[in-house]
Amino acid sequence: MAAAALAAVAFGGEAAMQNLQKPIAGQKAVFSFGGEGCREFMLDGKAFQIRSGEMPPQRIPRSHWRQRIRAAKAMGLNTIAFYCFWNTLEQPDGSWDFSGRNDIAAFIDLCAEEGMWVLFRPGPYACGEWDLGGLPSYLLRSLPALEVQAWYSLYQVVIMGATIFVLRRLPHADRTPFAWRRTIPCIAIFLTVADLAYFYCLSMPGAMISVVSMIRRG
Repeated sequence: MAAAALAAVAFGGEAAMQNLQKPIAGQKAVFSFGGEGCREFMLDGKAFQIRSGEMPPQRIPRSHWRQRIRAAKAMGLNTIAFYCFWNTLEQPDGSWDFSGRNDIAAFIDLCAEEGMWVLFRPGPYACGEWDLGGLPSYLLRSLPALEVQAWYSLYQVVIMGATIFVLRRLPHADRTPFAWRRTIPCIAIFLTVADLAYFYCLSMPGAMISVVSMIRRG
């Protein structure tokens, strides 16, 4: 059951817990926020509690997918969350492999068949205790490790900037009021510098990766 380990959950009251709505093929579902203080997940306008388990299909033999999904459902979960690992999709020759465990679309369809929702996180950086966080190894062959992290940090700035812009543009009645604090960019800068220092340490000859990694996680 490790592949279906209990992950994120837990918002909403009794109405959200009793909402057993399942995905229907070809029918669009609308996800939003609402309820008191706009603090509940809403699915098609009704309170909905996400009970999610982490289950990356690329870690599981394809023949076991359905059994694992059903095991997660038997635990009382209603959602499957997973990363998509870039370095298993792109092959060394530059081609892309979406067969076998890499058939992400088939896995999502299978979740829908079993009445499970999906939280899909495509990356590009997946973490998840996966080699190089899912990034392909050729990045380190063609670029210094520190430069790879610098480009990823820039990517994060762009994504977070777009997210903040969207949050500010949404009607106030449809979302939780966005509260800007000066500590937000300070924390972001601190974490970025910490990651840059981490990759710099890894680039040093004889770096004790296990020790550096433990300090970074702390």
